[in-house]
Order: sequence, then structure tokens, then C-alpha cells
Amino acid sequence: MSPARPRIGLTTYYKEAAWGVWRREAAIVPSSYVEAVVRAGGTPSSCHPWVAM
Repeated sequence: MSPARPRIGLTTYYKEAAWGVWRREAAIVPSSYVEAVVRAGGTPSSCHPWVAM
């Protein structure tokens, strides 16, 4: 059995994002952060900001 990969929390940014015609506020993280965690042997996990509405 292989050892479990460490879970690494990545904080996200609350920003306006667009996909096609869709434009909304979203919790996002740069893909380079996710890729770096995977390359280092970790499992990325997003930590979403709390936003008061």
C-alpha cells in the first residue's frame, strides 16, 4: 500500500470570472498553485473565502 499523499489547502480568491457568456463572482485559485502541489506529491484542496453578502 502506498503512503497517503498530504492534503494541502490552497486559499482561493473571490473575483469576477468569465467562461463563455457566463460572468460571475467565483472562488478561484491560479492553476500554477495547484500544479505545484501535485508536482510536489500533494493533493490540493481549495479553501474558500467567507464573503459577507
